[in-house]
Amino acid sequence: ISTTSQALSAAMGSGASRNAKAKKGNNGPSLPGVTPGPSLARRRKVLFRCGAEPRKFESVGAREQYSAVPQEPDDPVFSRLQGGMAEVNDLRRRCEAVQYWHDEGYLGEHAMEMLGLGLMPGTSLCRRLFRVAQSQQINPGPRRPQLTCYELLALYSVLRGGTHEELLELLFCVFDADGDDKVGKEDLVSAIDAFLQLQEATATFSADELKDFRRLDAKSRKAEATRIAEQAIKEFGVEEEEHLEEEEGEEAEEDEEEEAKKDGEKAKEGDDSQES
Repeated sequence: ISTTSQALSAAMGSGASRNAKAKKGNNGPSLPGVTPGPSLARRRKVLFRCGAEPRKFESVGAREQYSAVPQEPDDPVFSRLQGGMAEVNDLRRRCEAVQYWHDEGYLGEHAMEMLGLGLMPGTSLCRRLFRVAQSQQINPGPRRPQLTCYELLALYSVLRGGTHEELLELLFCVFDADGDDKVGKEDLVSAIDAFLQLQEATATFSADELKDFRRLDAKSRKAEATRIAEQAIKEFGVEEEEHLEEEEGEEAEEDEEEEAKKDGEKAKEGDDSQES
């Protein structure tokens, strides 16, 4: 439970809300083959360190991603790993070996075992990570509800070589179950319940605590998750109004920067015309 609380504190620092609701008219970048949503920009920034503008490797077909050479030397999916391209190619070979031919290069949830996290396919946390990683632009779409090799590599590279900030952002994305780019009570209940189902969640339990925990059925476990979520919201949450004020302030700053940029361009055009 203490580990869960630490994770909650870290994740909620990225933008938790007591009254989290999806914002209208703010669905983030629109990418072919990717379901748009407010959380998509955050996921792409974490996985690929980019926004709506795709990485060059995203244009590589799903089947070809197992052997294609990266076209950008600064692509973090390949450069994050300390083992370099040798580690990348080893993972690509192992992924290619477990993909089913009829999936046309895509990977099913069973490939999540390649992450080395001990996650069993079908468990809540495994499914959540599987969905979070589906952030690549697929053109032409629509995409399959599966992972490309590039997406699995991206997730693997963040987990193995990502910065502290990237890991926290990834954790936030995992907690944001409804994809509204906020973490509310229901998101927390879902995430905490998933973490409680991990074997590691009971690693520090005493024999009596472990015995009591194993007696919990799904309903009791959810009740415990709800209690933890409510406590976390109370301790770390912020009101929706505070979020709106922060967002309005950021938008105002962006507008000012845009206006200053336009004024600078006009002034430059004026100087050029005088010189000519």
